[in-house]
Amino acid sequence: MGKYTYYYCYFNIIEITINNFRVFENDTNFKISPITILTGTNSSGKSSFIKALKLLVRSYEKSGLRKLEIMETDLKLGGFNSILNSNSKKEVIEFDFIIKGLTDIYSEIHQKDYRVKLFYNSK
Repeated sequence: MGKYTYYYCYFNIIEITINNFRVFENDTNFKISPITILTGTNSSGKSSFIKALKLLVRSYEKSGLRKLEIMETDLKLGGFNSILNSNSKKEVIEFDFIIKGLTDIYSEIHQKDYRVKLFYNSK
């Protein structure tokens, strides 16, 4: 049998930008820390941010983020057009992540930031 080498990777999302999802008409940036507190006035996007995170987690679990799992009953988001920003001229929802990766390869620590951009449309 061949020899296998195992290494560990730890990833933390350090920044999320949301565009064209519910109240987020333009790029709206969120810095993420180990403890993140959302504050703001009514209708400023706190619930929309949480729903976006839940939608992404559910979409990852169900389809590996290949599509948005909008119709999940517990998310109560309605159809694709109901989660698009109402003032939008385009029909694409965008999520942009900055992810800090910490990898332990052969007992050496390597750190690198990655950027992941996801684009979704109604098709």
